[in-house]
Amino acid sequence: MSRRFTPCSLALRLAVLALVPTVAHGSDPAPFGTPWRIEAHDPARLGRDLARLTSASARPASAEDELVWVLFTDKGIRSDGDFARARAQAEAALTKSARERRAAIADGHLVDYLDLPVPADYLQAVAATGARLRHPSRWLNAVSVQATWSELQAIAALPQASRVLPVARGRRSPLPDSPPEPFSSAQSGTHLLSYGPSLAQLEELQVANAHDLGYSGDGVLVCMLDTGFFKAHESFDAIQMSGRLVAERDFIQGDLNTQNQAGDPPTQHNHGTYTWSALGGEMAGELYGPAYGATFAIAKTEDVSDETPIEEDHWLAASEWADSLGADVISSSLGYLDWYEYSDMDGNTAVTTVAADIAASRNIVVATAAGNEGMSSWHYIIAPADGDSVLAVGAVNSENEVADFSSHGPSFDGRTKPEVVARGVSTHCATTLSKSTYGDVSGTSLATPLVGGAAALVIEAHPTWSAWRVRQALIRTADTFATPDNRRGYGRIRVVDAINASFVGIDPVPAPGVGPALDVYPNPFAPPGAIAVEMPSAGPLALAIYGADGRLVRELRKGPAASGLMQLRWDGRDALGRPLPAGVYFLKAEGLEWSQVKKLVLSR
Repeated sequence: MSRRFTPCSLALRLAVLALVPTVAHGSDPAPFGTPWRIEAHDPARLGRDLARLTSASARPASAEDELVWVLFTDKGIRSDGDFARARAQAEAALTKSARERRAAIADGHLVDYLDLPVPADYLQAVAATGARLRHPSRWLNAVSVQATWSELQAIAALPQASRVLPVARGRRSPLPDSPPEPFSSAQSGTHLLSYGPSLAQLEELQVANAHDLGYSGDGVLVCMLDTGFFKAHESFDAIQMSGRLVAERDFIQGDLNTQNQAGDPPTQHNHGTYTWSALGGEMAGELYGPAYGATFAIAKTEDVSDETPIEEDHWLAASEWADSLGADVISSSLGYLDWYEYSDMDGNTAVTTVAADIAASRNIVVATAAGNEGMSSWHYIIAPADGDSVLAVGAVNSENEVADFSSHGPSFDGRTKPEVVARGVSTHCATTLSKSTYGDVSGTSLATPLVGGAAALVIEAHPTWSAWRVRQALIRTADTFATPDNRRGYGRIRVVDAINASFVGIDPVPAPGVGPALDVYPNPFAPPGAIAVEMPSAGPLALAIYGADGRLVRELRKGPAASGLMQLRWDGRDALGRPLPAGVYFLKAEGLEWSQVKKLVLSR
């Protein structure tokens, strides 16, 4: 986890905020009425970017390297025909797993503008300045680079450069200390597996009961984003011997080994070992993770060196990698807040939050830690836990009491956070002291993989369910769903209940007679997006889409509606059939004595 790092300049914050319109591809209609975008190469704006970089780095322009995002004006698309060909190529390049996962929510094409790669010649032009390329991002249409000041000036002069903005960095805080939780190594004969000390943390979530029903995460691809992994630990033997570790990548050193290697601090792989084993470990009599039978991809994204700040571009690159593999679940116990204000925890600002929500729109369940800032001056959730479409996970103890350290909600825009909780106090997991050592570790970091693993069980039970439906099933069957708050969200998950749940709309459910439950999924979405309306009783219903400026852009329906669940689709067009630009919109539902509004994010 990260903590707030005081030297955070306003210029840096403004530069990070400036990413968001580019991610959404601006507010002007694209040429030819197509869902693709050209941003202007504006020397004056790029000059301001360079000036902010100097201010953000707190030093004068020099030959020292800066770490920046280079955003591009376009993706080399110049016509509808170009876009159609590029989209067809991107769709053909999808892996079998990615194709199947997207097909579950697709209505037409499996890819959109965000899936198109950054043009290779644009990357080559940046590299030709002498800058060192780090991670290209198709979702941001950008590349992160290390560059000297003179190289940045050369980059800013490139006709395909749109912005030059800092890659946000920060520092981490240690996992919290908590009193040990009682456990017994004895186990009754009521379960099929021998769980040892991991029994209680699984029984609390109905996971052991789900295992008894035959669920283990079989056939589900889970991607772990963390600091590295002690793969030699015995709790991972079953995964590796059965060929279920299908991919790994070190995004820090740029290789394919996520276990400690030359140059790594001795503790580099500790945190990832804790989380992976809590989610998918297997050792009879000692430890079972909820998804011990799942398939895994593991990514090393955060350097734990005291002198090295964490860097958001590794996390974003790993998320795009997970998407390319066809991951069903991303479980990430890393969080970022050092360069943000609480006002930025609005679901649309932090780069990792934008990436997490885009991943969710690709039909991936994203479980992420709420943070361990409950007793710090920050207090609130950390990015990307503020995302609209993620499962932010808080920590409770064995008595189902929220841990003091667990970060609080709401998000800055008022949404209930975290969504759910799980055991994050003395959670049993593998450690790195040897190949056969175990221990108890605390933090929302350890609660998160329990929820990510539980999501894998729901997906195994319902492979045709969308990621949004899986998320909602876990939320709506949590133990305090009817009385949510901003410490435990909707409560501790109950995975068997989630498996048995029918799809009943969204959170929160309004009181009878007040109005319907509204949902848009996934959110953000590329059109068409699904809209679910659950009417508690029959009555008049008007549904309309409004722009961020309050302007009515599309009326979807107006007239009587029966009670129960109604599903519609919006094609992202206005009343005249014109494609609307990507950005934030609002769905408004009105009846005789009520009205409700749901924010939605249209991508292209």
